[in-house]
Amino acid sequence: MKKVYILPAVISLFIVSGCATYKARYSEDYTGTDRSSSSKEIEKTFYLIGDAGNATVSSGSPALNALQGLIKDKKTQGDYLIFLGDNIYEKGYSKENAAAETKAKDLIDEQINVAKSFDGKTIFIPGNHDWYSGLSGLKDQEKYVEKALGKNSFQPEKGCPIKKIDVTNSIVLLILDTQWYLSKWDDHPTMNDNCEIKTRDEFIDELEDELKKNNEKTILLAMHHPAYTYGPHGGSFSADKHLFPFQNKIPLPGIASIINQFRSQGGVSPQDRFNKRYDELMDRLTTLVQGNDRVIMVSGHEHSLQYIEDEGVKQIVSGSGSKNSSAMLGEHAKFVYGNQGFAVLDVFKDGSSVVNYYAAENGVASLIFSSEVYPATVEYDTSKLPASFESSTSVSTYEKEKTVKGKSYKWFWGDHYRDVYGIDVKVPIVTLDTLYGGLTIDRKGGGHQTRSLRLVDKNGRNFNLRGVKKSATRYLQTVLFTDSYVEDYFKETVTEDLILDFYTAGHPYTSFVVGPLSDAVGIYHTNPFLLYMPKHEGLGKYNAEFGDELYVIAERPDNGFLDNPSFGKPDAIESTTNMRKKLLKDEKYQVDEAAFIKARLFDMLLGDWD
Repeated sequence: MKKVYILPAVISLFIVSGCATYKARYSEDYTGTDRSSSSKEIEKTFYLIGDAGNATVSSGSPALNALQGLIKDKKTQGDYLIFLGDNIYEKGYSKENAAAETKAKDLIDEQINVAKSFDGKTIFIPGNHDWYSGLSGLKDQEKYVEKALGKNSFQPEKGCPIKKIDVTNSIVLLILDTQWYLSKWDDHPTMNDNCEIKTRDEFIDELEDELKKNNEKTILLAMHHPAYTYGPHGGSFSADKHLFPFQNKIPLPGIASIINQFRSQGGVSPQDRFNKRYDELMDRLTTLVQGNDRVIMVSGHEHSLQYIEDEGVKQIVSGSGSKNSSAMLGEHAKFVYGNQGFAVLDVFKDGSSVVNYYAAENGVASLIFSSEVYPATVEYDTSKLPASFESSTSVSTYEKEKTVKGKSYKWFWGDHYRDVYGIDVKVPIVTLDTLYGGLTIDRKGGGHQTRSLRLVDKNGRNFNLRGVKKSATRYLQTVLFTDSYVEDYFKETVTEDLILDFYTAGHPYTSFVVGPLSDAVGIYHTNPFLLYMPKHEGLGKYNAEFGDELYVIAERPDNGFLDNPSFGKPDAIESTTNMRKKLLKDEKYQVDEAAFIKARLFDMLLGDWD
């Protein structure tokens, strides 16, 4: 008789474990503080609503109606309203027949009508459903939206994957078409014909570059698919889904739980978080985000409201614009709600930010959750730094003790140039206000191994200032661990020490002989200069990461240096990327093959393999 109870027990276990709910749930540390009416000066407000493409024609949806009621009472000029994808259910802007096109127009019109009552800038971004009528359907939706709301109201354009918008001097909006990445490209053979980015790797490289360029700003990463979610796409299901796994409401007790378990762990659908390609994309994105200071990811896809903080990543989910689904209060969730609503993000002048979630109760917006996303920026205290310095100092690249190794160590790893790294060299002490007539900091730079600053002089010319001592943790992060954030975990470890020692295989001052050798064989070059830069007032907030070590400064080749003899006094200076574009665009652009081959042979002679 005991065996009779096994199946119900298993079913009950699955149901209990599937503890997603439609009710609002909060983390234990939530205080309930209302931050929606802060006295601080707001720099920009973003109204965020996703998956609004299933609204009832002529009457909208509770979420759309609540949003429209809220913005009616707000001063929204200059603010942003972002529709986070799945703007038309089920097949996007379909022209399969006249009825399908009419329905598509009616569904998108419900959102456009809300946008027309908004005084700020409205942007629609695509979701997976917006791709289901192919690239042509996506472009038709773009044309329809832009005809109604004006140019640039649908982004990214032409089915391309990324668009950057400078909202203010301190806020950047990066819009990603994540469905572009997840799609089966063979189904859309012409999808990248009008895009500069042709591959998924190029897309990741472009995103990484934009994040680096804007690292000190508040960055909104707007995309349909969330990196983190505790809804059905993330493998969390409500109790009813363990009885009715499909929309036709046929009860399948037991089988339903197995289906849900298979879906949550198998990643069969490309729209689920544990799908291989989805997981690949989000691993790359979250790793890049964790290496930046103030990035906020905003998404739809799940038909719920969620706020998640996971290892420094801030994830806003606002996808219940016309549908609802359950969500579980997972380990890193601060708040979840499984009914219709939307989110409002305020970014303040002091760099802080707050997200407010509103439930649509009888078509009226009701504040249901409020949380700080980032605190105000804290400036480095320069008041205690010296105001004057000696003219020169003697200093080494590495501390002496780091370069002293035993015989067995040297036998295994080699001698390298450790002694050179530990030798004091006499160099001038330089501050930004005295260098090249006075320099200001544009932003942080840096490659895969170096920490650097982009500097600008009074004439607008650009310079690179990089540390002679390379970064082991940056190398580990950008080259070896691209799918997970590890930079902080390897600091002050044996692994870091080993890589720093590996760097001693290259001479630290090689760059200073390249110029004379280049002149001898007629190759253009920069003119690096070795200096010691102390922490000082001119570095401002960058004193936290820079100063009190050896640096190399050199020109950054651009059109500000057209009269530089070591650059050949050219008519113009182009980046490698622009050069390649021009070569592909028109046959009138050609490479000086002899000069290129000579330069590459010279690189090989020096051992420069970049």
